[in-house]
Amino acid sequence: MTSSESKAETAFQKNRFEQIEDALRIGDVRAVRQLAMAVRAEYVPVHDGFRDTVALTLGYLAKTYGAQMGESVGQTCVEKLMAGGDPPQYSQNSLKDRMKSIAFGWHWHVTRLTVTEDDEKVSFTLHPCGSGMRIIQEGYYEAGPFGPSWAGSSNAPLTRAEVGTKSNFMSEGFPIYCNHCAEMGYMALRNGSATFLVEGWTPHRAKGICAQHTFKDIQFVPEEFYRRADLPFPQQTKKPTLGERLFTPDELIELQTHPLDKLVDRAEAKDHGGASEALAECLSGWRDAIHDVYRNWASRLWLEVQIRLGDEAFSQTVRAISPDLFRHIRGANAAEWEAFWSIHLRLREVRETADAIEFVVDQDSILQPDVLPESAAWFAQRLNEGLADRGWSEIGQFAAVGHDLVHRLPKQ
Repeated sequence: MTSSESKAETAFQKNRFEQIEDALRIGDVRAVRQLAMAVRAEYVPVHDGFRDTVALTLGYLAKTYGAQMGESVGQTCVEKLMAGGDPPQYSQNSLKDRMKSIAFGWHWHVTRLTVTEDDEKVSFTLHPCGSGMRIIQEGYYEAGPFGPSWAGSSNAPLTRAEVGTKSNFMSEGFPIYCNHCAEMGYMALRNGSATFLVEGWTPHRAKGICAQHTFKDIQFVPEEFYRRADLPFPQQTKKPTLGERLFTPDELIELQTHPLDKLVDRAEAKDHGGASEALAECLSGWRDAIHDVYRNWASRLWLEVQIRLGDEAFSQTVRAISPDLFRHIRGANAAEWEAFWSIHLRLREVRETADAIEFVVDQDSILQPDVLPESAAWFAQRLNEGLADRGWSEIGQFAAVGHDLVHRLPKQ
């Protein structure tokens, strides 16, 4: 810290999850309730910034290098991420634990959901999916199929499939960002897994509803899922014997209840152990199933650009897209930026100078460690160039110092 800098007053010496833990420890139910409400609002700009970064990278590639290249780069990235067959965040030993983790992930995907179970599967119905369907509803595509008829805009940044392939459930007109659902299903079935399969062709998409299924045995997966993945339907002698249900009706209701709601309800009931368990679910859902997954996805997608298209295309793509990490926090005041960086869980320090507020964060907040072939300083330079290209001067500037990124926000 230089002589012209001073530590600013901060409400985030601890992140929100740590603050909730402190409030639970002293039995301050009112603080738990207020902090839970804060978390519910503060994580959304981070989630949507990562979502847009991935989606708009795919759209940029499709529009700059052709639809086939956009699809191919995205497909290769997903296949590398899912080399083991299941998403790494949903690879717990027991099927029941995997489904619990899936529910945590959906809850932190800005998603409302219902969970049902039959003899063959557990189904997550999303109203809507907070990732692919919500971005359709927000007008990132021109109007088309696989979403509500009213959703669409002219000169939209994202593209739709020109031909049906395994990356889009064999569906012409499929929205490019949603390709990852088809690609994940392809990798799962190819590897003999039925943990995370999306029914991307459901007619309910016209109402903004998506469906994801976890089948209890690979032999329960219908032939249509294989056809949509362009895979041969395996020969089956007979289906396995139907077993007992994995969840009771009460457990299904609990599964579809957001962990933040469970946290508050249990705190109000003075169930400290149950509230602490719900807090752990919150942290696992946000950090392990969403934040770090999105961060890894975005970084590895950019790496795939460098591998496939070379250094210049890589540089131009990062410059063009990296500002979208902050698309949904533009115009925020210093306190809102502080909350934004804190919910990344790696805010180190807040400093004040004569003309700026400086947020010092671990570069792992937005960059997957040891993935990009360039330094954090290189990334900060591309980001600054991209912000300048857009005229987003209100966001300020970024610099890399050691393992930290320093965000210098101009005082308003």
